[in-house]
Amino acid sequence: MYQREYSVSASIPADRSDLLRAQLLRPLLNAHLAQDKEKPFDNGVCRGDAVTRLLCRDGFRDILGRVAADSAIHALIDSARRQRRSECEPENWLESPARCDATTSFLAFVDNPERFMASQIGLMLHQLWRVEQARRRAKVTAWTNVATLSEALYQSGIGYRYRRGFDANTSSVPRGSGRGWIATLVPNYATVSLLSSGFEIGYRPTVHLGRSLALGVTAAPLHVTGHPATQVDRVHWVLGPALHWKRSSAIWSGMETGVEYFGRWRRRPLGSSNATVWAVPVTAYLLADKLRIGVRVLPGNNSAIHGGKKIALTLGLSDLNGLVYWMLRKS
Repeated sequence: MYQREYSVSASIPADRSDLLRAQLLRPLLNAHLAQDKEKPFDNGVCRGDAVTRLLCRDGFRDILGRVAADSAIHALIDSARRQRRSECEPENWLESPARCDATTSFLAFVDNPERFMASQIGLMLHQLWRVEQARRRAKVTAWTNVATLSEALYQSGIGYRYRRGFDANTSSVPRGSGRGWIATLVPNYATVSLLSSGFEIGYRPTVHLGRSLALGVTAAPLHVTGHPATQVDRVHWVLGPALHWKRSSAIWSGMETGVEYFGRWRRRPLGSSNATVWAVPVTAYLLADKLRIGVRVLPGNNSAIHGGKKIALTLGLSDLNGLVYWMLRKS
């Protein structure tokens, strides 16, 4: 690129150094030259998930770090954040009527390589499924189920950990998918009480803060207690904040704790006890967040909830909305 545009390989003529394109290309060249001067990169030091290891190989992550640290690149990234122009999106860049110094995808890649790469891997897996789906409709040999399983495993693990922002009801459903409404309508989890009869169905609005942490809300419209003294005590709702810790292991995939408040859907008769019931839950997520095992501590619980016990054990399924989505995708 340098030889074609500037007729040199390692420097830029002084009279063209003010060009924005030159300011963009120069950090790329300098980053590669700096990497070449160092001793051969040891790929054995690469650790972490598949995305992190992929970017780490041959010192590529170090090159990106040098590019991102350049003041010219910083200026471009800041400008792109202030001016989110659709003309500079990757699909419009070549024929854009506006001047685009770089595609928004390139700037996003330099700004946050791991997150960008994770999203691109998810996109490639989804496109692979679409290709296999088209082959199946054309009555030729297709690997549709394998493509679906590959995408489901990725979105339940690495893809979910790199997710950012708000989910109305968190799940492994890829953002922007055609059936994404399933994630909002179908409950996220369903559990049963192991020490007393009862079950609970709930949603989990979540803000993904990073690869390891997410802030959520436990919102269960239906908590059913078995064998209550009165019908008023049979059905409750549960609401409370929760802090979720994402783990990189697919076996033990997460941990969650918070505070929960139990409310009644029906008012108790006048003169009867109307004690407040709250709990401190600790929930472990297993098998890529598909199975959840929980302990609830209910201080001073004298109600019908969990049979009046101070400690309750729950077992159930999580990511129900995701499971429904992937089953519909398979069909």
